Amino acid sequence: MRRRLYHICYTSHREVFCRSYKDYCMMFNCIAQAVFKTQSNLLAYSIMSTHTHIICECFSPSDLVKRIRSSYAQMFNHRYCRRGSLGDESFFCDRLEGRCHVTTAISYVVRNPLHHEVCANPYAYPFSSVGQYFKSKLDRFSLSGDDKDYRAVFVG
Repeated sequence: MRRRLYHICYTSHREVFCRSYKDYCMMFNCIAQAVFKTQSNLLAYSIMSTHTHIICECFSPSDLVKRIRSSYAQMFNHRYCRRGSLGDESFFCDRLEGRCHVTTAISYVVRNPLHHEVCANPYAYPFSSVGQYFKSKLDRFSLSGDDKDYRAVFVG
């Protein structure tokens, strides 16, 4: 069995599952742990307050999502003194094939905060992988020669 590339999205229509900065960090940690434990490769992510998008190469998307949801629900329930599952039972999973399909999916995921009008540009959103791709290049390079102008436009 080999790893395949997937766009995964799981959501919570009944409840906001990331309510604070700490919640977003906890969600990221749960994703990172699940990726490690399932021997997956994470290509892109965007953690929103009510849903999370992931592009990853994995053996079993359902196992990956089960691990993320279970560990996050345990922490969330403890933090907010609640019980039970968190989020919708089902999740979106699309197998990605071909360069165009993969690049379109990654573009959609990293621009998701912009689509939901959470930020002015994708680089301004701290809970997405887009900053990880370009951060070192942005820090060394300026279009206008003035780093302050450049950072204001692209970093937020």
